[in-house]
Amino acid sequence: MQDYLVSYRTLYSIFQNKAFASLELSNNLSEASNKEFVTKLVYGVLEKNVELEYYISQLTSKKPKAPIYIILKMGMYCIKYMDSIPSYAIVNKLVDLTAKIGKMELKGFVNATLKKFVTWKGVLPSDEIEALSVSTSTPLWLVKEYIDQYGLSTAKQILKPSTYVYEHIRINSRTYSMKELLGVMSEFRLKYDESTSNAIYTKYKKIMKELYAQGKITVQSRTSMIACEEMDLKDGDIVLDLCAAPGGKSVYLSEIKDVQIVSCDIYDHRLELINSYIKRMQAKGIEVLKNDATIYNEAFDSRFDKVLCDVPCSGLGVKDRKPDVYLGINKEDILSLAEIQFKILSNASKYVKKGGILVYSTCTILKQENSDIIKKFMQEHNEEFELLKETQYLPNGKGQDGFYIAKLKKK
Repeated sequence: MQDYLVSYRTLYSIFQNKAFASLELSNNLSEASNKEFVTKLVYGVLEKNVELEYYISQLTSKKPKAPIYIILKMGMYCIKYMDSIPSYAIVNKLVDLTAKIGKMELKGFVNATLKKFVTWKGVLPSDEIEALSVSTSTPLWLVKEYIDQYGLSTAKQILKPSTYVYEHIRINSRTYSMKELLGVMSEFRLKYDESTSNAIYTKYKKIMKELYAQGKITVQSRTSMIACEEMDLKDGDIVLDLCAAPGGKSVYLSEIKDVQIVSCDIYDHRLELINSYIKRMQAKGIEVLKNDATIYNEAFDSRFDKVLCDVPCSGLGVKDRKPDVYLGINKEDILSLAEIQFKILSNASKYVKKGGILVYSTCTILKQENSDIIKKFMQEHNEEFELLKETQYLPNGKGQDGFYIAKLKKK
């Protein structure tokens, strides 16, 4: 019972109090007797949330209040996706949990609804688009958006859950070599996929965590690295990383060439993340400053040879690593984000020296946050900037994130 209670409390905080999933789970795991079970249940419910809400809508006359809504989601997820536990045992546990949280009068409702689900097991909608939304547990408005922007076939590939379990591991070129890393891989008989001369794809095993703690490697997506590489750094460049937390791009930039970097973010706790990253990786030449990227900073005007503008975004391109990415997000939120993104890009453009490079990037795949932003920017700044290159990366199920990169040059 304890593990179900821990899972419930964690999910309640995430759904009702808008807590960050990974942080809330981490805070509560110490109370669990089976951490693996709680982790799987919490992340499972978040990943399948749209699907589970559809099932509940089909089996109840009206939407239950939050506590029972969460309990039904937990029960349905366990029944459908945890085959090792008998359905009757799951129903009994969730009925007991209903009493445990003080909802004794609703035990019968929970019992009846979950028993119905055991025999029903979830029938998809007859409409193809609605069925795609449920089967991939993606909000319907977003499924339609992907279809409008990319076509049905590509949308299905985007929405397909990834089964790829490898992380993208980059060496710290200051303290470690690929030869040394591959030696470790051989010694521990670890499998990997090749990536670049300074990175591989592999499982994040115990030895990787040890190397990470020692600052010899880091976890950084290939697309994130590409955004840095597109800046065409030269020794002596003065570089601005405008939205830098947690610091991965700033640190990688400092390894590519001998440059001076100003690494900025808006909140103190995010600046702490950058400083921690720098310390762990023993990076050099990085100055960390507090700065609101949405507000023009006169001190930055025409000061930098290269500016990286990795703006806050919806994160839809990394959905397989963010199980709570769809919670509460709607089309209006995307439009609000786009306004912030454009404001940041407009400010960033003022900070680039003539002849300098400006890179705009996001980890999302919606055009409203990507190509539409650049199109609008170029309409207003076509005499001042040249668009050298723009690339939309889509999730490929083999480790590649959904990511957008635009490279501009100030004339």
